[in-house]
Amino acid sequence: MYLQYMNLKIEEYERLKADIVTFRRLIPLNFIALDCASFNDALVSKVNSLIKTIVQTQVDRNAQVIKHVIETFEEMASRAGERVDNTAQLVALTNYLTTSMSETFFRMKQQIMEAMNRVLFLLDLHTFSDDDLALHAKVYNWPENMDRIFQKNNVRLTLMREQAEENLITDRAEFEKHLIDVIESLEVYKNKEVPFLAAEEMRTNSNALQAIYDDLQQCITNSERLNEEERLLDQEQTNFADLQVALQLVDPYHKLWTTAYDFHVKNKLWSDGPFMGLDANAIAEEVENMWKTMYKLSKQFNDQPGPKKVAETVRRKMEKFKQFIPLLVTICNPGLRERHWKAMSDMCGVKLEPTEETTLMEMIATGLAENVIQIEEIGAAATKEYQLERNLAKMKSEWTDVKFELIPYR
Repeated sequence: MYLQYMNLKIEEYERLKADIVTFRRLIPLNFIALDCASFNDALVSKVNSLIKTIVQTQVDRNAQVIKHVIETFEEMASRAGERVDNTAQLVALTNYLTTSMSETFFRMKQQIMEAMNRVLFLLDLHTFSDDDLALHAKVYNWPENMDRIFQKNNVRLTLMREQAEENLITDRAEFEKHLIDVIESLEVYKNKEVPFLAAEEMRTNSNALQAIYDDLQQCITNSERLNEEERLLDQEQTNFADLQVALQLVDPYHKLWTTAYDFHVKNKLWSDGPFMGLDANAIAEEVENMWKTMYKLSKQFNDQPGPKKVAETVRRKMEKFKQFIPLLVTICNPGLRERHWKAMSDMCGVKLEPTEETTLMEMIATGLAENVIQIEEIGAAATKEYQLERNLAKMKSEWTDVKFELIPYR
């Protein structure tokens, strides 16, 4: 429609130019002659300029359209042959080709038809160069070439999708089998009898359950990956109910044995290692949390004698250690000075001279634990004195750069 309008305008300008040519170039008057040649030629030149502007505009527009079409086809051809490494890329490329075939391809064909019509319009008005003609030939061949590229890569992506669906079926089956194996491996801990709670037994069970726990955490990630694969391939997402079963099943046994072994290792460190440098308050809080865990587990394992016995045994060990925590808090007090140790020595009748290697058990052996109430009073006094020392040191530090100047009164 637009080209028809331009064609009519050019025909109108050609008629106008023909009329101008008929104008008289010299008009004789009484004593002079009016020379209109230059004016007539200027009018013809102006009309030719208008025609040239219309033609050049269409030539430039045609070049832009052809360039855009070629670039679009080249991009589609390049994208269609891209390497696919995973399902997400496969689906993204499939969607791109679907859009390209159903929308972009036909839009480009329409623009090629527009370019062809414009070329027909320009044939009698413009002389195309050899490069222009070669470019036109190239763009006219693109739809046929693109159709072959679409068909080739559509077959490739279809085969890859089928392979991805088969891999998903295999991975899902292996994953579900693995979950069943994990659940079966946890069954042994339901009736696990431990006559003597040895350190090696705790370490072995703790490491085994930690490995299972870590594996199940990875299973959560794997289940999310499989669900994402199912979503990408337009399949119904699997619930993986066995994963929830396994997570619920491993949790109490994992807490039981890891807490038991953790307390065993730390109890040895706290009791038989140097007590100086220990954070007694942090230890008290940690032991309390461990004790609460074991208390809950002993209730939870009410119908499982083996695990219940382990929980109660470890809990009793914790309770035994907890009775010495007040003593530990006192002797780990950073405010204790020689005078405080002398006061405690006089109280228990044993000379106390702790070194950096002295242990909690050695302090218990002196009989300090029997006078823990009086010991705590000494510790409380030491804490107050220590706080005063710190405040005084802070005050001295703040007053270091303060100068008190005196000047004569008069």
